[in-house]
Amino acid sequence: MIIFILNTKDKILKYTQTITKQDFKAAILFIIMTFVILPILPDRPIDSMGLINLYRIWIMVVLVAGISFFGYIAVRILGAKQGIGLAGIFGGLISSTAVAMSMSRKAHQNGFLAKNLAIGIALASSMMLIRSGIEIWIINPLLVHAFILPIIIGSLSGFGYIAFLYFTSIREDIPQNIEFKNPFDLKEALIMGLLFGVTLALIKLANLYLGNLGVYAVSTLSGIADIDAIVLSLSSLAKSNLNPATAHYAIVLALLTNTVVKMGLVFFLGKLELFRYVFMYYLISIGTFTLTALTTV
Repeated sequence: MIIFILNTKDKILKYTQTITKQDFKAAILFIIMTFVILPILPDRPIDSMGLINLYRIWIMVVLVAGISFFGYIAVRILGAKQGIGLAGIFGGLISSTAVAMSMSRKAHQNGFLAKNLAIGIALASSMMLIRSGIEIWIINPLLVHAFILPIIIGSLSGFGYIAFLYFTSIREDIPQNIEFKNPFDLKEALIMGLLFGVTLALIKLANLYLGNLGVYAVSTLSGIADIDAIVLSLSSLAKSNLNPATAHYAIVLALLTNTVVKMGLVFFLGKLELFRYVFMYYLISIGTFTLTALTTV
């Protein structure tokens, strides 16, 4: 045991230097929000129209912040410098949009690494698709049934193209200093809760007064900025007063909108060669996901 501890001493010291005081504070905040605040919130609407349920909103905050936070810690411990692939995989747990922005900018400095950068962006987007499926499953297990096959097919086809890029490029350990902000502090949590609350209210109002078209419009607008809020909101409402089929189509629409935004970022911030690889990935992965999702409702 003593020999084992001595052998791991250097790694332990490395990890303690990697994890900052802010990270420890964020971990404590996560525990407080999950095991102290959540249990005392009322699981019922607090307004006359039934738009605001603090308990359900806070569950979504804890879920998304928890996934993002552990992805962030993984990057801090393992290090995004280990390569583009690792940055893409764990970056997708934090923000696939941030990965797309960062790696697109690097294409101007390292144009000859277009395939490698495309792999990182594609991996992050694949994780986003899988992450969305996990969020739907946690909030509404019945709704996820129609998404299982599309996510599997979309992910496998995407990974197939990623493998093609990988084996047709030279494998290199390329530093990717992607700076991810700690996603879990009190201010960010409150903003996230507000975002979820507004999204839930908008979807309910749109469904009540405008019908399906209103829900689709809200989903499109929400998908531009954030995918978690709309996916979790639709999944939650599909258990009560929202038609599950409407929620299904709206989630697909939000994912498509978010994908178009990321393609735009790659096009305007990156180089044409990188955009071609990323566009082909989205066409294959998100394309097969969408086609399958539209036939499995």
